[in-house]
Amino acid sequence: MKGFTVIEIIIVIVILAVLTAMALTSFSGFRQNQTLNSDTSKIVSVINEARSKTLSSQYFSQYGARVESSKVILFKGATYSGGGISTTTISTALEISGISLAGGGSDVVFQKITGKTDNYGAITIRVKTNTSKTKTINISSTGITNVQ
Repeated sequence: MKGFTVIEIIIVIVILAVLTAMALTSFSGFRQNQTLNSDTSKIVSVINEARSKTLSSQYFSQYGARVESSKVILFKGATYSGGGISTTTISTALEISGISLAGGGSDVVFQKITGKTDNYGAITIRVKTNTSKTKTINISSTGITNVQ
Protein backbone atom coordinates (compact mmCIF):
# COMPACT_ATOMS: atom_id res chain seq x y z
CA MET A 1 0.00 0.00 0.00
CA LYS A 2 1.17 3.46 -0.84
CA GLY A 3 0.50 6.68 1.09
CA PHE A 4 1.61 8.68 4.09
CA THR A 5 1.59 7.44 7.63
CA VAL A 6 0.27 9.54 10.48
CA ILE A 7 3.80 9.94 11.86
CA GLU A 8 5.06 11.36 8.55
CA ILE A 9 2.22 13.89 8.46
CA ILE A 10 2.89 14.93 12.08
CA ILE A 11 6.61 15.40 11.30
CA VAL A 12 5.77 17.62 8.30
CA ILE A 13 3.35 19.69 10.41
CA VAL A 14 5.98 20.15 13.16
CA ILE A 15 8.61 21.23 10.61
CA LEU A 16 6.18 23.74 9.08
CA ALA A 17 5.32 25.11 12.53
CA VAL A 18 9.01 25.60 13.39
CA LEU A 19 9.71 27.34 10.07
CA THR A 20 6.66 29.61 10.53
CA ALA A 21 7.75 30.55 14.05
CA MET A 22 11.26 31.40 12.81
CA ALA A 23 9.89 33.52 9.96
CA LEU A 24 7.52 35.42 12.26
CA THR A 25 10.33 36.13 14.74
CA SER A 26 12.56 37.47 11.98
CA PHE A 27 9.74 39.57 10.55
CA SER A 28 8.93 40.99 13.97
CA GLY A 29 12.54 42.08 14.51
CA PHE A 30 12.68 43.59 11.03
CA ARG A 31 9.46 45.48 11.64
CA GLN A 32 10.73 46.82 14.99
CA ASN A 33 13.92 48.07 13.33
CA GLN A 34 11.98 49.77 10.54
CA THR A 35 9.63 51.46 13.01
CA LEU A 36 12.55 52.61 15.16
CA ASN A 37 14.42 54.03 12.15
CA SER A 38 11.32 55.72 10.73
CA ASP A 39 10.22 57.38 13.96
CA THR A 40 13.76 58.47 14.79
CA SER A 41 13.87 60.20 11.41
CA LYS A 42 10.54 61.90 12.18
CA ILE A 43 11.89 63.28 15.46
CA VAL A 44 15.10 64.52 13.81
CA SER A 45 12.97 66.13 11.11
CA VAL A 46 10.95 68.11 13.68
CA ILE A 47 14.13 69.28 15.45
CA ASN A 48 15.70 70.28 12.13
CA GLU A 49 12.51 72.08 11.09
CA ALA A 50 12.60 74.14 14.31
CA ARG A 51 16.22 75.09 13.63
CA SER A 52 15.49 75.90 9.99
CA LYS A 53 12.52 78.11 10.86
CA THR A 54 14.62 79.92 13.45
CA LEU A 55 17.51 80.48 11.03
CA SER A 56 15.15 81.86 8.40
CA SER A 57 13.51 84.08 11.07
CA GLN A 58 10.08 82.96 9.95
CA TYR A 59 7.57 85.42 11.40
CA PHE A 60 10.56 87.13 13.11
CA SER A 61 10.56 84.45 15.79
CA GLN A 62 12.59 81.59 17.11
CA TYR A 63 11.33 78.01 17.25
CA GLY A 64 11.84 74.91 19.32
CA ALA A 65 10.92 71.26 19.73
CA ARG A 66 9.40 69.83 22.91
CA VAL A 67 10.11 66.13 23.44
CA GLU A 68 7.64 64.08 25.45
CA SER A 69 7.39 60.33 26.07
CA SER A 70 5.33 59.60 22.96
CA LYS A 71 5.45 62.75 20.82
CA VAL A 72 7.46 65.75 19.67
CA ILE A 73 5.88 69.19 19.39
CA LEU A 74 7.14 71.98 17.14
CA PHE A 75 6.48 75.33 18.79
CA LYS A 76 7.03 79.02 18.16
CA GLY A 77 8.78 81.25 20.69
CA ALA A 78 11.53 81.05 23.27
CA THR A 79 9.52 78.75 25.57
CA TYR A 80 6.82 76.15 25.16
CA SER A 81 3.47 77.44 26.38
CA GLY A 82 1.08 74.69 25.28
CA GLY A 83 -0.33 73.93 21.89
CA GLY A 84 2.30 74.24 19.24
CA ILE A 85 2.50 74.42 15.46
CA SER A 86 2.52 70.68 14.87
CA THR A 87 2.68 67.45 16.84
CA THR A 88 4.44 64.31 15.67
CA THR A 89 3.40 61.15 17.52
CA ILE A 90 5.68 58.14 17.61
CA SER A 91 4.55 54.54 17.25
CA THR A 92 2.96 52.88 20.27
CA ALA A 93 5.62 50.17 19.96
CA LEU A 94 8.29 52.75 20.86
CA GLU A 95 8.99 55.10 23.72
CA ILE A 96 11.31 58.02 24.33
CA SER A 97 13.23 56.51 27.20
CA GLY A 98 15.74 59.21 27.91
CA ILE A 99 15.99 62.97 27.51
CA SER A 100 19.32 64.36 28.63
CA LEU A 101 19.57 68.01 27.63
CA ALA A 102 21.84 70.70 29.04
CA GLY A 103 19.93 72.78 31.53
CA GLY A 104 17.41 69.98 32.09
CA GLY A 105 13.94 70.01 30.65
CA SER A 106 12.71 68.57 27.40
CA ASP A 107 12.72 71.59 25.08
CA VAL A 108 15.29 72.31 22.39
CA VAL A 109 15.12 76.00 21.42
CA PHE A 110 17.33 77.53 18.75
CA GLN A 111 18.91 80.98 18.67
CA LYS A 112 18.23 83.41 15.87
CA ILE A 113 20.99 84.05 13.33
CA THR A 114 23.34 81.29 14.56
CA GLY A 115 20.96 78.32 14.97
CA LYS A 116 22.83 77.32 18.12
CA THR A 117 21.10 75.90 21.17
CA ASP A 118 21.76 75.96 24.88
CA ASN A 119 19.70 72.75 25.13
CA TYR A 120 22.18 70.35 23.52
CA GLY A 121 22.37 66.73 24.57
CA ALA A 122 20.82 63.37 23.72
CA ILE A 123 17.39 61.85 23.24
CA THR A 124 17.05 58.06 23.38
CA ILE A 125 14.24 56.12 21.67
CA ARG A 126 13.72 52.40 22.28
CA VAL A 127 11.44 49.52 21.39
CA LYS A 128 9.14 48.78 24.35
CA THR A 129 9.24 45.01 23.93
CA ASN A 130 12.99 44.84 23.28
CA THR A 131 14.77 47.54 25.28
CA SER A 132 18.13 46.61 23.76
CA LYS A 133 16.99 48.11 20.44
CA THR A 134 17.63 51.83 20.78
CA LYS A 135 18.54 54.90 18.76
CA THR A 136 20.11 58.02 20.22
CA ILE A 137 19.66 61.47 18.70
CA ASN A 138 22.57 63.74 19.60
CA ILE A 139 22.06 67.49 19.40
CA SER A 140 25.27 69.53 19.45
CA SER A 141 25.55 73.06 20.81
CA THR A 142 25.67 74.26 17.20
CA GLY A 143 22.18 72.79 16.69
CA ILE A 144 23.32 70.02 14.36
CA THR A 145 21.75 66.59 14.98
CA ASN A 146 23.05 63.10 14.31
CA VAL A 147 21.76 59.63 15.07
CA GLN A 148 23.61 56.72 16.64
